[in-house]
Amino acid sequence: MTLIKPQSAEKLKETWIKVLLSRTDGVTKVTDGSVLNGVAYADAKLGQKALKDVALAQSHFYPDSAHGQYLDNIAAIYGISARFGALGSSTYVRINALSGTAYLAATHKFQGSNGIIWDLDADTTVGADGFTYAKVTSQTTGANTAIALGEISKVAPIPVGHLNVVNEYLASGGRDAESDIDFRQRIKEAINALARPTRSYLKQAMLKFQTNVLRVFNYGDNGLGQTKLAIATVDGSDLSAGELTTLTANITPWLSLAEEQPDGLSGVGVELVNVEWEPIDISFRADVIATYNADDVRANAQVRINKYLDYRTWVGGDNVEWDDLLQIVKTTEGIRYVPDQYFYPNADLSTNILKLPRIRGFQMLDLNGNIISNGSGTLNPVYYPTEADFSLISTVLANL
Repeated sequence: MTLIKPQSAEKLKETWIKVLLSRTDGVTKVTDGSVLNGVAYADAKLGQKALKDVALAQSHFYPDSAHGQYLDNIAAIYGISARFGALGSSTYVRINALSGTAYLAATHKFQGSNGIIWDLDADTTVGADGFTYAKVTSQTTGANTAIALGEISKVAPIPVGHLNVVNEYLASGGRDAESDIDFRQRIKEAINALARPTRSYLKQAMLKFQTNVLRVFNYGDNGLGQTKLAIATVDGSDLSAGELTTLTANITPWLSLAEEQPDGLSGVGVELVNVEWEPIDISFRADVIATYNADDVRANAQVRINKYLDYRTWVGGDNVEWDDLLQIVKTTEGIRYVPDQYFYPNADLSTNILKLPRIRGFQMLDLNGNIISNGSGTLNPVYYPTEADFSLISTVLANL
């Protein structure tokens, strides 16, 4: 929208002459080089300068007619966060290795075919399952760091016991410095960031301080007059008591009046807890192709089942279909045949409405019932990407 558009001096002079001739009979024409032509031209130049100044003033209030520094001024006037700079990306990599293999954040660097170097956020050790997920962040910034799945495939130096590594999901967050077009659109749509469900809103507030939050569940009243909110994390780990306490304090300024800390009191109307898991144990007999490593086959089957139990969209109380689990195992690369009669569970599993299902025991036997590879007693590692609303976090939640 452009309310004021500067005109050329010739067009303004023509307008001046038309007005003059429409208001007097003493003048019938204005010729080049005449006094009236000079006056008309002088007034036109003054009008042009005035229109230019008005248009510049307008550009401080209307995003559609602003650019560059003027867009920055509009954002400052309306309390919208400044233009975004370039950011790097982050994702999780699935590491397959012998149990006990350690990866150090200060030592081991990950890389793919595009040459981007990825740093571990924390030291990681592979557990008994033979695979784990570890968060990595790009050393460089820019949109080119938002790579596709499967791009990260190497680690250097290679630790003893390492088998392979891959990113199962695309890397998110990477972007170039915000352009005028994107910045203008964000300014115009800033108010729309408020139109969202409360739990999604709180999730974005939590992501500002704890990037491992995947989903927030409402567990109702905790018996002490507080709303109990359960948190599921990206990598399936539980937040410590200290992390939950700190997160509660951080999001307090953005709670509703019914939830925030009353004046003069120390408590808040919200209790943050970890989501509750409902363990599922799976056992089956399989004919594994001899050229495949049994541990790799087991890990791949577990990963595929984890994706079937997608915690981003899982609805509490839904059934875990046993025939879906059977089909996933049957179609896992490296498995030739799985007899139905030896597959457990052999019936659909109903789940608690307040819990998320998660694989615990995963016993893979040969056709004679001998254990090929066994993983039991611990919850399998999981990973699902969480989408951070950078516009909401940087605009509406900027003062948190």
